[in-house]
Amino acid sequence: MTGTNWHVLVEERRNETHLVDMRTVASTHMSLYFSDPVDGGPEGAAELAEELARTFVPDWMAAAGRPGDAPARTAYLTTDGTWLVTLDQNRGGLTAVLRIHPARLMHRSEQTLAPREPLLKGLRRVLSPGAPQPAAAR
Repeated sequence: MTGTNWHVLVEERRNETHLVDMRTVASTHMSLYFSDPVDGGPEGAAELAEELARTFVPDWMAAAGRPGDAPARTAYLTTDGTWLVTLDQNRGGLTAVLRIHPARLMHRSEQTLAPREPLLKGLRRVLSPGAPQPAAAR
């Protein structure tokens, strides 16, 4: 594989609230924030992951601060090469948890769309007043 198959992935923990049965339910999940292709193979990806662990701030957090603000940062390197980073910004009470790690792209496919089913055309004919009906329905 060539060096362009290596990426650095930045995942972010997102807290969301949903209204379920008139109650607010909070959920937390990790989602891919971005994927950056890297030249230099696994070594280049590991170097970029370390640099991002030391410097990266999500745009939504950077926009909430003033110019020159920098959030408190704690970065851990796990045994598998993943960086776990927590960012705390007192102004606005913002917290972010990031996972930053090198990864090799193994598979990618484009979306395929199936053709519309004829049933939908028939359903429109039945629901539309004045539309010609099938012979069996007469």
